Amino acid sequence: MKTTAKIIAASVIAVGLTGTSLAIAAQGTTESAPLKSDLSIEQVSEIALKAQDGTIEAIELEREDGKAVFEVEIRSAAGEVEVLIDAATGDVISTELDDDDDDKS
Repeated sequence: MKTTAKIIAASVIAVGLTGTSLAIAAQGTTESAPLKSDLSIEQVSEIALKAQDGTIEAIELEREDGKAVFEVEIRSAAGEVEVLIDAATGDVISTELDDDDDDKS
């Protein structure tokens, strides 16, 4: 009877450790998974320009807070504006005036 209990306890511990290892492995693969999107550059451009008038200067596919996003830099009358677009849904996440002086020499 005691042997059966020990076997059951060891099995429960082994399953628990395996589950934890799989969860950690899944987190690692999510962060290192290649970025991709079904949206074309033309679609991303159209979405960004609906959110902010101007001229697109750059479009980058990045990972932010664990999800793929397009960062679109737009030169507008107000200055440089950064538009973040969800790469999976095409939803505008944010529109923000970039007040960095990184581009100025």
